[in-house]
Amino acid sequence: MEQEVTSARHNEKDHNMADSDGPSAEHPLGRPILENVLSYLAAAGRARDCAAAFGACRAVWRTDSQMHWPLGRERHGKFLESRLHWASRRGYAPRVAELIDTWHSPIEAADAFGQTPLHVASAAGHVDVVRELLRRGAAVGAADKNGDAALHFASSAGHADVVRALLDAGADANGRGLLGRTPLHYATSSEVSAKDLAAPTNQPVLSVAREHARMAAKLEVAELLLARGADANAKAAGGLTPLLGTSSVAHVRLLLAAGADVNGACERGSYVPLHFACEAGDPDVVRELLRSGRASLNARAGGAGAGGGLTPVMMAAKAGHLACAALLAEAGADLALLTNGGRSARRFAEMLVARDAQPPPAQPLPMAPGPPTADKRAEHVALVAMLAAHGAA
Repeated sequence: MEQEVTSARHNEKDHNMADSDGPSAEHPLGRPILENVLSYLAAAGRARDCAAAFGACRAVWRTDSQMHWPLGRERHGKFLESRLHWASRRGYAPRVAELIDTWHSPIEAADAFGQTPLHVASAAGHVDVVRELLRRGAAVGAADKNGDAALHFASSAGHADVVRALLDAGADANGRGLLGRTPLHYATSSEVSAKDLAAPTNQPVLSVAREHARMAAKLEVAELLLARGADANAKAAGGLTPLLGTSSVAHVRLLLAAGADVNGACERGSYVPLHFACEAGDPDVVRELLRSGRASLNARAGGAGAGGGLTPVMMAAKAGHLACAALLAEAGADLALLTNGGRSARRFAEMLVARDAQPPPAQPLPMAPGPPTADKRAEHVALVAMLAAHGAA
C-alpha cells in the first residue's frame, strides 16, 4: 500500500494516460485502486496526505491537453488521440471549450487517421461540440487522410443538425472526398437493400429498426444538401452517381425530383440504376424508376464479351426476381433481345429451373449458397411462364 501511495504522489509522468470509458475513469490506476489509496491514508489519520493525494490527482486530470490518452480497444485498438479528440468524440461541450480556451489545446490537431476534433464530433453527431469548435475557428473544410471533410462524416451518419451547422459555417455541399464522393453520395448510400430490410432473416446481425431509422435520418440530410446546392448528378470514381449508389425508394424519389439522370451509367460495364435495382430484386425501386417515364427499358450493360449486352429484364431473370421482370415486361421491355452470347431473358430463367432440378452436391463448396427453397423454385417456374406469356422466345 505504501508503494501505491508513493506511485500516486511521484509518478505523475505515468498519470498522463487515461482510460476512455468516461470522466469517472480518467486515472490510469483505475478508480478502485485510487479509492484504496485514499481510504488507507484516511484510516491512518493522515488527512493532510489524503488531501494532497486527491489534489494531485485532480491536477493530473487537468494537465496539459496535448498529452495523449489511449482509446478503447473496442473501437480504435492501439491508436491514440488528444484530449480534445476524446472530449469531442463523447460530446463534452464544456470540456471542449475549457481545453481550447484555458489549456490552449490545438484545435486542428489530427489523429492517426488525419481527423480533427471537428471530424470526430461530426461523425458522433454532437452538434453542441461542433458549434463550439466552429465558434473557436475550426476549419470547416479540413480533410482527413482519405480526403473527407466533417460534412462527409455527418452526412454518412445522418446527423441533420450537424450538417446544417456545417453548411451554415461555409462547408462545401459538393466537396470531394474519398474516391471523389460528395456528401450527397454518403447521404444516399444504403448498406442493405429494401428486400433485405423486408426479410430480416437474411441479415441475422442487422437491426432492421436501426437501419430504417438511419436511412430516414439520411433522407433528411439529403434533402438539406440538395436545398443547399448539392449536385444530384455528381460523379465519383467509376462514374458512380448518388442514384446508382442507393437502394432506398425514398432517396430514389428525392433524387429524381432533383433532376438526377435516371439513365446515368457507371463507367465499368455501363450499368444504369435500373440494372442494379433488377439485380438486387427491389420492385419498389424499379417501379419508381419506371414512373419517371425516362428510364431506358432496354439499356445494355456488361461490356463487349459473351456475357455482355444485358438488359434490365435479363438481369432480373438471371437473378430470379419475378416481380421486377414482370414490371419491366408490362412496361414494354423488349423480351426478344439477346446477350452478346446469344441468351435471352427467358433462357436465363429456364437455366434457373434446370439448376433447381439438380440434386445438391454431396460436399458443397465453402461459402456456396444453399439449395433453393420451395418458394424460390416456384418463383423460378412462374418467371418462365410469365416471360412466355409476354411472348419471350
